[in-house]
Amino acid sequence: MKNAFLWLATFGLSIILFVACSDQGTVNKDTELLPDIEKKYNEEETEALKIASDVTLIGQQTLMANLVKAIEDSGTAGAVVFCNIHVGAIYDSLKANYGATVSRVSHKNRNPANAANERELKLIEEYGNKPEVFALTLFDDGDHYTAYKPIHMSILACTKCHGEPGVDIEEATFITISMLYPDDKATGFKYKDMRGLWKVEVPKAGLKL
Repeated sequence: MKNAFLWLATFGLSIILFVACSDQGTVNKDTELLPDIEKKYNEEETEALKIASDVTLIGQQTLMANLVKAIEDSGTAGAVVFCNIHVGAIYDSLKANYGATVSRVSHKNRNPANAANERELKLIEEYGNKPEVFALTLFDDGDHYTAYKPIHMSILACTKCHGEPGVDIEEATFITISMLYPDDKATGFKYKDMRGLWKVEVPKAGLKL
């Protein structure tokens, strides 16, 4: 069973990386926040988008590889523990290498610090209504740009930590989640559901044009 789970996770990682490598294009829209196909980015915006694209690709790759290893060593409960202890270090490493602040936000967050704000809730809704869209959305927030990329439940293995307790989530895993995240809201998701957003804040002062 564990080998089958790991195979699914590894296969899912390859799909995620394939999608991530082609995420900079804009999309035709009938929405308020998603980028328009005719939008032209200036040099500064283009550089911010490139950094955000690189950061989310490396971040997703690093996170998934470590989760697969944690599951191999300690099961899905071990993956929950890994996220609780080590995800911040992954974000710190990305910031050190790219100069950008990285986080993930959700409408159904596990960590209270990752609760989506009003703009992010709207963006999650729009991405959820257009599951074929993986393009980054960029906002000019004064002294920095903020870029967002959608996170979907891209592989069935995601439901082992974010699905239905007692159905998808094993008892030991659910107990671990409850202990580490007593205010957890991040269950009840189904395969392909909208899970949340990668959020990358890129200071304008650090852009090399």
